[in-house]
Amino acid sequence: MATSASSNGADLRDPVRQRTVCGPASNRGYDVDVEGLTQALGTAGGGLAPAGHDGARTLPRRRADWFVFRDMAGRLSISCAGGAMAVVVSVLGGFEVVVDGTPVPAASWRRRHAARLVKFLALAEGHRRHREQVLEALWPELPPDAAVRQLHKAAHYARGAIGVPGAVALSSDLVSLLPSADLTVDLEAFDVAAASAESAQRRLAGAHRGDEVLADEARRLAERAAALYPGDVLPEDPYETWADAARGSRRLQYLRLLRQADRWEDLVREDPTNEEAHVRVAHRLATRGDRAGALRQLDVLAEVLRDELGTVPGDTAATLRTTVLALPAADGAETTLLRGRPPSPVPEMSSPILGRVAELQQVSALLDQSRILTIVGPGGVGKTTLAIEAAHRRSAARAAEACFVDLAKASRADEVPGLVATELGMQLAGSDPLQMLREAMRGRRMVLVLDNFEHVIEAAALVPEIAARSRELEIVCTSRARLRVTNEQVLEVQPFAVPGDAGGGFDNDAVALFAHHASASDPHFALEPHRREVAEICRLVDGLPLAIKLAAGHVRTLPPPLLRQRLRQSLRSSFGGPREAPERQRTIPATIDWSLHLLGAPERELFRRMGVFAGAARLGAIEEVCMQPGQDVLAPLSQLVDQSLIRRVDAHDLEPRFSMLELMRERACEQLQASPEHDDIKRRHARHVAGWLERIEEDRWTTLASTWISMVVSELSEVRAAHAWARHSGDLVLAARICGSLGTFWHREGHHAEARRWVDASLEHLDELDSELAARNLMSAAFLSWNLDPVRARSFWEGAVSRFRASGNDRYLSYCLGLTAGTYIGAEQSYETAVGMCSEAIALGRRVGGGPLVAQSLNVLGELARVHGDDDLACTAYTEGRDLALAAGDLAHVSVFLANLAYIADHRGQYEQSLQLGREALLTCWGLGRRMMAAWTVSEIAGPLTGLGRPELAARLVGAGTSALDILGQTRHLGDLGEHERVVAALRASLGEDAYGRFAAEGGRLTLEEAVHLALSAT
Repeated sequence: MATSASSNGADLRDPVRQRTVCGPASNRGYDVDVEGLTQALGTAGGGLAPAGHDGARTLPRRRADWFVFRDMAGRLSISCAGGAMAVVVSVLGGFEVVVDGTPVPAASWRRRHAARLVKFLALAEGHRRHREQVLEALWPELPPDAAVRQLHKAAHYARGAIGVPGAVALSSDLVSLLPSADLTVDLEAFDVAAASAESAQRRLAGAHRGDEVLADEARRLAERAAALYPGDVLPEDPYETWADAARGSRRLQYLRLLRQADRWEDLVREDPTNEEAHVRVAHRLATRGDRAGALRQLDVLAEVLRDELGTVPGDTAATLRTTVLALPAADGAETTLLRGRPPSPVPEMSSPILGRVAELQQVSALLDQSRILTIVGPGGVGKTTLAIEAAHRRSAARAAEACFVDLAKASRADEVPGLVATELGMQLAGSDPLQMLREAMRGRRMVLVLDNFEHVIEAAALVPEIAARSRELEIVCTSRARLRVTNEQVLEVQPFAVPGDAGGGFDNDAVALFAHHASASDPHFALEPHRREVAEICRLVDGLPLAIKLAAGHVRTLPPPLLRQRLRQSLRSSFGGPREAPERQRTIPATIDWSLHLLGAPERELFRRMGVFAGAARLGAIEEVCMQPGQDVLAPLSQLVDQSLIRRVDAHDLEPRFSMLELMRERACEQLQASPEHDDIKRRHARHVAGWLERIEEDRWTTLASTWISMVVSELSEVRAAHAWARHSGDLVLAARICGSLGTFWHREGHHAEARRWVDASLEHLDELDSELAARNLMSAAFLSWNLDPVRARSFWEGAVSRFRASGNDRYLSYCLGLTAGTYIGAEQSYETAVGMCSEAIALGRRVGGGPLVAQSLNVLGELARVHGDDDLACTAYTEGRDLALAAGDLAHVSVFLANLAYIADHRGQYEQSLQLGREALLTCWGLGRRMMAAWTVSEIAGPLTGLGRPELAARLVGAGTSALDILGQTRHLGDLGEHERVVAALRASLGEDAYGRFAAEGGRLTLEEAVHLALSAT
C-alpha cells in the first residue's frame, strides 16, 4: 500500500535526488539516491507508484523490511518493503528523525523533554527501557508521581513530533520507541561496520606477515566504518549523563578506526596527546624529505605532552628526532643562541584574590621565621594563586626582586637546576647549571617562587642549598606534598568553608568566588535569585576553588539550578576554565590525575580501591577491603594523606577515619570502574559491610546497646552501596545477610520504603537461604509490616519463631516471641495468648542474660496491658523496662519507656507528670538524633496539654507530628492509635471542628525542629 507524500511518504519530486539534513544546523547532508532505489525496487517488482494530484511519487511498501545505510560518500540510501513505517534516528553528530524519508522539522522538537525521551530510547538496547530506568535517568530530581507525569507528557509530545500515535509506547513496565515501525539508528550501523573492521583486523593479526590482501581489506573496512561517524553522540547534549557511555565508547571506537585506517593526521587532530600518531606523521614528513616539518611535529608532541600530561616523549620519538636531525638542513637555517635576560617575573593576577586573608598573613609570619616555605594542599585548592599574591606583597614590602619558576616545565628532577637558572635569566653556555646557581644566588635579595614542585620532589635538596647562598633570599614552593627539607615551614591550604545553610551570605568566600567568575562568564548573572543554588554548588564541590571557578564558567549555558543538577558533567568539561590554563587545571579529573601520576603503584592502587567507599572509611575497613593479607596499609595511606588526596577525619568515637573530597572520590570510582579488579573490590566491600552489620547485631544486646544505632547511621552510605552491588551481581545470600541484620534498625529509625524493596527482594528467594538467615529476613519483613498489616507481620514473626526454636537460638526466639505478641495489641480475644508469649519471651531473656532483650518484651507487655485497660500491669512493665534500658545505656529505648509512662500518667489525670515525662522522652530521642521517634513523641505530648487546658497548642502539636510522620513515610504504632484518636476526639469537642482543623494545619506547616522547640518550650 503506497502512502502519499503529504502524509508519511518520501517526497521525491526531484527526479535525481533529494537532500535531507541530519541534525540541527549541522551542515551534515546525505543524499537519497532515488534513481538507484527506483532501479533496485523495480528489479524486485516494486516500482514507484504515483500518489496525489501533484504527481509526487512515494516509495512502495511491499517488501518485508526497509534498509537504511550510508555509503563511503556519506550518502543515505533507503530501500523499503512491507507495510511497516521506516524511521531513521540519527544521533551521531546531531539528532534527527526521518520518517519514511521525510525529516521531522527541528521546530517539532521544541518540547525538550520529548527529544530527550526519544534520544534516550534510541540509545537503549532494543530501543526500550524499563519505566523506572527512564524516570531515574531523565527526571532523577522529581518525586516519582511528578516524574511519571513528565514521562507521559514527553511521550505525548514525542508522538506529535514524529507524527505517529504509537511512536512512544508506555506499558506497565516498559517504555518503547516505535515498536511497530522499522526503526534504524545510525549508531547501530556504525557499530556493525566497526565490528566488521575489528574482525578484519583480528584476522590480519593472526595471518602471516606481509599479507597485503588482508591488510588492504582491514584498512578499507576501517575507512568505511570511520566514514559513518560524522561526529560524537549527541554533541548538543554534553551534560546528559545517560549519553556519556555511548558517547565515550563510540569516540574511542572511532579513534581506533582512524588508527587502523592509517589516518594519522586525523588522529592527531582528534586526539592531540596520542604519541604514536604524532610520531607517524613526523615519520611521513621525514620520508618526504620535510625535515623542518618533521621537527615541528615532534616539537608539538613534546609541548602537548609537557603541558597536558606532564610527561615527555618516549624512546621512539627520541630516536626519530635523532634520525631527523641527521638529515641535511635546508639552506639558510640558523641556530638561535640563548642570551641573558631579566628573571621571569611573577605573573600578575588577572583578578583580585578573593578570601585567603588569614592565609596571606600566615605566609608572611612563616617567612619571617624561616626563609623556606612550602604551601601544600590538594590540586585546585589555590596554592599557586596564594603564592603569587604573597610573592608580590613580600617583594614590594622588602624592595626585593621576584622570580617565578613553573617546575611543570621540567620532566625530571635533574632538569630542575637548569630550568631555575634559565628562568633566572642566566646564559648556560654548556656550564654546570647547579654551580651557576650557587654563584648567581650569592647575596641576592629575592622572593623566588617554585611552583608545582610535587612532580620533581627528588630535587627538593636544591632548595636549602640555594637558600644558604643568601640571607636575603626567600623561597616559596607550592606542592601537593611537603618537601621534607631542613628549615622548611609548611602551610596547608584548605578548601573554602561553605555556607552554613542554603541561603548563606555573600560574605562567604566560596559564594563570592563563584559570583565573581560567573559574572565574568555572563555579565548578566545576578547572585540574589540564585543564592541557594550557588551555596549548594559550593557545598557539592567541597569549597574547592578550582571546581567553583570551572562550575561558574558554565553559567552562560546553564543557569545555577540546572548547573547544580549537571555539576559532574560541567567539571569534566574544559569549557568552564580559561583557555590559557595548563591542561591539568582545565578539568577536575586532569587535576587529580596529575597528583596520581607522581605516586607509585601501591599508592595509585589504594587510591583507586578506596573509590569503593561511599564515605569516610575506618582504618580496619580499608585494610580488610583494599589490601591483601599481610600487606602494609599505613605506608601507601600515609603517602596519599601527604599528597592531599586523602584526608583524616576524627569521628565522635575517636576512631580515625579517612575520606576524600567528593571530587576525588568520583575520580577514584571512575578508575575502579575501569579496572579489572572492580568486581573483586566491590565484593570484598559488600562482604565486609555484611560481616560488620552482623557483629553489630550480635553486640547490640550487650556492649553496644547505647551506640549501635548511631554506628549504623554513620555507615548507611556504605550499607546502601554494599546492598546495591550484592543485588546487581546476583549475590542473593550477601544481600539477605545485610537485610537480616537491619530489621530492628529500620523499626527504630525508619527508611521503610527503601527497606521494603530490599526485604521483598530477599523474600523472593527465601527457600534458597539457610534456616537462620531466612529467619532473620522474616524478622526484618515483620518489622516493616507491623504498623501496616499486623496479621501479615505476625505470620512473618511466627515463621522466624519456628526456625529459631528449631535451631535453639534462645536469644532471637525470645526476641521474636515478644514481637509476635505485639501484633495482638488491641485484639481482646487474644490478650491472654499474647501475655503468655511475653511471659515466655521474658523468661528466655532472663535466662540468656539479656537486659535489653528483656526490656523489649516488657515494653510489649506494657503495650498489651495499657490497651487492654490494665494500667497497673503496664506501669510495672514500663518501669522495669526503663530501668533495664538505663542500665544498658540504651537511651533510645529509655525514651520509648518514658513516653509510654506518660500515657499512664495521662490516664490517671496526672497531667503535669505526664507532660514532664513526655518532654523527657522527646528531649532524649531528639538529643540522639532519632527523628522518627521525635515525630511520634511530639503529638503524644498533646494528651497532657489537653488535660491542662491548652487545646490550641495541643492541636498544633498533633498537626506537626502527623505532618512529620507523613514526610518520614511512617505511621503510628498499634499501641498509639487509640491514644491518638482519644486526644483528637477531645480536641475536636473542645475547639470545634473548624478551629481544630485550623490549629492542626498551622502545626502541619512547622518543621520537625520547630515542632520540637514548641513542645519543649511552651509553658
